[in-house]
Amino acid sequence: MSFVTDCHVNVEKDPTLGVNRHLVVPPPPAPPFIAPALEVPVIQHWIPGYYCPQVYNKFSKTVRHKGQQICQGGHNIGPLVLDLTYPVLPNINYLKQWPLSRRAMTFAASTVKMNGTPVGCSQAPFYPMLTCGEPYATPTSFPIVNHMNTVKVSMTWQDIVFGLMAVGISLLVDRAFKVEPPGGGAATETGARATAKGFAKAGVRAGAKIGLRKAGGVAVSGLRRSTG
Repeated sequence: MSFVTDCHVNVEKDPTLGVNRHLVVPPPPAPPFIAPALEVPVIQHWIPGYYCPQVYNKFSKTVRHKGQQICQGGHNIGPLVLDLTYPVLPNINYLKQWPLSRRAMTFAASTVKMNGTPVGCSQAPFYPMLTCGEPYATPTSFPIVNHMNTVKVSMTWQDIVFGLMAVGISLLVDRAFKVEPPGGGAATETGARATAKGFAKAGVRAGAKIGLRKAGGVAVSGLRRSTG
């Protein structure tokens, strides 16, 4: 069995960061649309996931590096990772999106086990973590500083192939069961513009009603700036 690459281990306090796409559901009557999203940085030991280890966090129990637990294969940071969509608008979908968030490892070193489980592997730029998204999850999250950990494990060709297969299967399953808004990717720009215009008009109407046209003008210009 030939080893083809080394990966620095990930420990519980290593920060991670990601980008993806998510559904924006603005208040009616504006239409929903898919928009880019930034995942806020969180550490591997993310408290909401840590207390659901059967579902999310997977760490070595007795093997440690720098006094910290090491991520095992299948580790998932878990729920309540905040994804902030752009343009910045009220988004009802946050109520569903944040509790169901994930940032998971799909690669593992099968020949190196800690407490009976293969060591999880993720490292920029080639071995991403799978992050939640819509209409499907994307392999666009990475640990930021794990290359500074001095312990490394080796992955085989089979490990890499299995990791890529896990990503592919996840994409296929998500694509099969998630529905994109009408127009698909093209709905992003159209929906964003329509939503911005809707809020702009609402601001003008509100300003007119209370006799503050100037306030309505400020709301419009602010929305224009935020949507580019």
